[in-house]
Amino acid sequence: MVIFNSITSTRCAGWMFGIAFMASLLASCGGDIPTPAATSTTTAVTLQGQLTDSITGQAIAGARIAIGSRSATTDSNGYYQIGNYPANSSGGVARDYLATITLTDVSSPVYMLNTATTPRYPDLVFRMPASPGANDATTTHNFKVGKMSASIQGVTGDANFKTIGGVIVELQDNSTGTAGNIIRATTSDAATGGFTFANVEAGVDYKLVGQTSDGIMQGNVTTGKLVDNQTLSLPLGGMSSLVLSSTDTYSPRIIKVSPENNADVAPGTVDVVFTFNEPIRQNAYSVPDPSVPDNIYYDINVSYGGTKAVGNYAHTMAWNATFDALTISLPDTGISSKFTVDLSTLSPTGTTVTDKLTDNAGNAQENSPVLTSGNLLSFTTNGGIPASPPVIMSPSAPGLDYNASSVALDWQPANGATKGYNVYRSTRMEGVTGPFILIAGPLTTSGYTDTYGLSGFNLLPYPEIAQSYVYRVTSTNSDLIESAPSNELIIQDAVAPKMVGTAGVCVAPGDNSLTVTNPVTVTDNGQVQFTFSEPMDVISAETVANYTGVNISAAKLTTPTTVVLDFSAPITCDNTNTVKIKVGVTDVAGNALSGTAAERTLTYVP
Repeated sequence: MVIFNSITSTRCAGWMFGIAFMASLLASCGGDIPTPAATSTTTAVTLQGQLTDSITGQAIAGARIAIGSRSATTDSNGYYQIGNYPANSSGGVARDYLATITLTDVSSPVYMLNTATTPRYPDLVFRMPASPGANDATTTHNFKVGKMSASIQGVTGDANFKTIGGVIVELQDNSTGTAGNIIRATTSDAATGGFTFANVEAGVDYKLVGQTSDGIMQGNVTTGKLVDNQTLSLPLGGMSSLVLSSTDTYSPRIIKVSPENNADVAPGTVDVVFTFNEPIRQNAYSVPDPSVPDNIYYDINVSYGGTKAVGNYAHTMAWNATFDALTISLPDTGISSKFTVDLSTLSPTGTTVTDKLTDNAGNAQENSPVLTSGNLLSFTTNGGIPASPPVIMSPSAPGLDYNASSVALDWQPANGATKGYNVYRSTRMEGVTGPFILIAGPLTTSGYTDTYGLSGFNLLPYPEIAQSYVYRVTSTNSDLIESAPSNELIIQDAVAPKMVGTAGVCVAPGDNSLTVTNPVTVTDNGQVQFTFSEPMDVISAETVANYTGVNISAAKLTTPTTVVLDFSAPITCDNTNTVKIKVGVTDVAGNALSGTAAERTLTYVP
């Protein structure tokens, strides 16, 4: 079987063309290989056979056939004989002998000494005959060689019959024993994908192996044996063609964006860069071109908001040299603006995959982990004037009582507050101050009313516990940057409690006592109940020293707004006895009892 189509027997470089495994065997230009080492079971044999034309069967005369270090020349009938050759045995060398056939001196049926003769045989071929047996005195090895009169032509492409240019195409021997040996190689035309192998030896099984220069796509096709003067055509899409498929099964995707999503960058020219995990195939769609309607340029929409009108913002677009980074340049972005780069038409969403952008292997782009679910990239530009902190006024705040359901805040407009104001509130209860929490904003006006319905505003959340609020307001400039906080406004129950009526309710000695549940108090001397305008502090209300009167022995807060006094001696329920309630009695918020001494001096009547 022929290994090389054309090689010069007198030049070592020619011998080395094609077969990888021959490199270690051809230690010299003679091409000889070591004769297998003899063993105790090795016997001498005679190697013989005939060399004929692969297609016509004609005997080839004048060829030299070398096996190991011995050789013979074929006679006029194509026969050769090599005597006294050491044979392999079961204990000997476990490999076949290599036959080297030199045809440069062939005289028939092709006169090879005339360099103008065509078609010709190859100058040199290699064959791998079967090993001679240990017990055979003579072994026959016939060889065939074909003329280099055939040719192969075809087109490289993919499974969709799209041509792929620049493919490295190897012509390989596909014969048993020598399959995979490279005979020669060429590169398909960059534009058409066409390739041609001329002067191919007839009578040999071939395989064409194609591979793109990056190794991503590969394919092969077998030809069978060619006859003399045959031109084998392998058109793309035909019964036999060299179709390449991808060895890359990973889809391209965007793995990095700059600036990052929701970044705030300096105004001026901004380059938005989308970096892919691998190069993107360059074609009529992926190469940015505003003059082409169906182009990537129109599938990426750059819009702006804020101080500018919504619409497609003028931009340019270009790939880097390795086609794995796409840069979108936005000139003169201006200050304090928001920009959005919309890739929803171009990029897949969720599990959807689009084939508008593919890698060189044809794998379609998949969803990006660095973009939003809608495949949007948003960023802002800064450069706005810093906003001044507001000054809270709120003159109505000091007049709030425990049962107030809202408070009106107002402040002076602040310079640079183009994006409004934010209102923060902190809650204080039983000596503990909570953090400031945003309860409103951004507000476009310089006022806000906080209510129970909006944020749970309540100065008395429990009958025995009061709470207060501290408010702060900040200004926001065009870059959405907040100012320092304003002055603080404290809102609390600021109205003092007062007595209800001018007399207490009296129970005469021996009667049922007024309701005192904790502890239950029953007296034979009588009790008096007084009522306040709002819930009172338990400790101050039950401190006897805060009451001045005759024989007062105990004070009990029976409801949040009522106090019952006990007496150590019988009382008279008429308008002549009085009790003076001191200012030490306070409401839950700590406001002292209001009124003059006379107003706080009450009689007790039935």
